[in-house]
Amino acid sequence: MANIINIKYDVTIILIGGKNEMLLAKDFQNYVDFKPINFVGQLSLGQSVAVISEANLFIGADSGPMHIAAAVRTPVVALFGPNIPEKSGPWGRAIIVNKPVPCSPCNQQKCTIEDNISCMEKIQIKEVVEAINKILAVDPNQINEELFPNSAEYDMVPKSKSY
Repeated sequence: MANIINIKYDVTIILIGGKNEMLLAKDFQNYVDFKPINFVGQLSLGQSVAVISEANLFIGADSGPMHIAAAVRTPVVALFGPNIPEKSGPWGRAIIVNKPVPCSPCNQQKCTIEDNISCMEKIQIKEVVEAINKILAVDPNQINEELFPNSAEYDMVPKSKSY
């Protein structure tokens, strides 16, 4: 997916995360055909907020950085698995991609059902790319209530990016 995004949009991809995700970031770097900026394990919370607030798009799982992106008004493609998106999803200019399964919501970090394809693994690259295309096709000054149903409440948040 990252290779497709990099080629199609000619963007700089930045990786952020905690020290516990450094191996995952290294694996990612070995997998892709370009060199992302890797800040994993290197940024303070404030620095992470600054990087996310300047991004044109945030793509990630239901996580603290995803909520930070929504709070600083960065468009979000949120990948949801074991949690309920309507309960803990991002507000504003965001699209949620998820695959509800019979065992969902379980709120587990890792699937505990033997021989099961987890809800996160069921998310297809095509679905994420379609969500990215929808978000990037919308003029940020023309937020579409149909595409972003939570945007009315979101617009009540002050528009300054000071933190």
